[in-house]
Amino acid sequence: MFKKLPYKQKVKLLPIAFLLSLLLIYSIAIRDTFKIKQNCNLLLEESKNAGDAPQQIAIIQGKLNLINSIAGRDSVNETDPLLTFISSSEAGQVSLVDYQPVHTFQHENYQVETRIAVFESSFTNLLKFLYHLEKEFKSGKLVSVKFQTETNLKTERKRLLMTIYIQSIKNEEKNRTST
Repeated sequence: MFKKLPYKQKVKLLPIAFLLSLLLIYSIAIRDTFKIKQNCNLLLEESKNAGDAPQQIAIIQGKLNLINSIAGRDSVNETDPLLTFISSSEAGQVSLVDYQPVHTFQHENYQVETRIAVFESSFTNLLKFLYHLEKEFKSGKLVSVKFQTETNLKTERKRLLMTIYIQSIKNEEKNRTST
């Protein structure tokens, strides 16, 4: 069939045949390869996200434990004045990282309650919050503040933490006579 065609027509049909063969090769092999490559890239992204999963689970578990400890005290009708103050204050840029249960110490007729909370933010935001806490919080006295940096070894990022200790002293004799 092609032998009877003149040379000029053969030259004109050659690019058309080449394009048709390229389309055939693309539809048979290359298109599937591109789809597999896209799926591979998506799976790689998902595996990177899954690599952070244990860290995210630990953070969420810590928050859940904090909420459970707070909810456990609220069920006894004892609201913590420090948590009430933090939620009502303008601490938008300061985040509460850890809040330990109230430590009580009894000596003779006095009871000392110590509250420990850990906050995270920039230094200036922590200082503003600390000043506001010291001036406005009336249910205890700020006895100690500790600043520390913590480095995440995976991301090599540092974060500034502020640990505060607030104590309130209650006279047991007053509570016994008033009760």
